[in-house]
Amino acid sequence: MQRELAHFKNDIIESCNEIVFFIKGYDFEKFSKDSKTLSAVLMKLSIIGESASHFPEEIRLKNKQVDWRTIVAMRNFLVHEYFEIDPKIVWKTVTEDVPILLESIKKLNL
Repeated sequence: MQRELAHFKNDIIESCNEIVFFIKGYDFEKFSKDSKTLSAVLMKLSIIGESASHFPEEIRLKNKQVDWRTIVAMRNFLVHEYFEIDPKIVWKTVTEDVPILLESIKKLNL
């Protein structure tokens, strides 16, 4: 099935929303000890990165408010260097970066 950019945009929005839902009521301590939530968040971060990789350069250049390179790099790290994942970095990402990404992607100019 051929996917449109709108589908990838929606995948990012849904994944961000799900991450926010998954960590609601959590602090770092609870998050780092909950392997099921950590695994779910990592999967959604991977989906965000994979979806971001499908946007062509022209869209990326028109939407510089999104840090495309870092998003895709994080996905690659999570998938290929999974044994090096630091829960502190994941927590910082989901509490600080994901809410900003969600708002930026909602405004994305396709």
